[in-house]
Amino acid sequence: DSFLKQHYVRARRIARRRLWDKDTSDAGIPRNLIFTYRHNILDTKEPKILYDNVQHTIKAYAEAWGETDPNVIFLSDDKCANLVSKIMPLLSPHFWEEYRGGHR
Repeated sequence: DSFLKQHYVRARRIARRRLWDKDTSDAGIPRNLIFTYRHNILDTKEPKILYDNVQHTIKAYAEAWGETDPNVIFLSDDKCANLVSKIMPLLSPHFWEEYRGGHR
């Protein structure tokens, strides 16, 4: 069990390193950070623990991408619902039926 766990952790580190080192800027893949939560944490700065995590994530990607101001998009539940209704109207009623916000 311990042996498998050590190799799993090592494999994840290697995969993560390779992902971070891979330059996708010329591949036509836009470098966007997209966050979702019931409200825009970047505006409210609450809950603080999540705000700090978002800031840490933005900083980590900015450093990895060599950018000073990465494109960050934050979608509240209302904004997500609006996008879902525009892009896939059939799913729109189900968005709010999902009682666990993290699964929306």
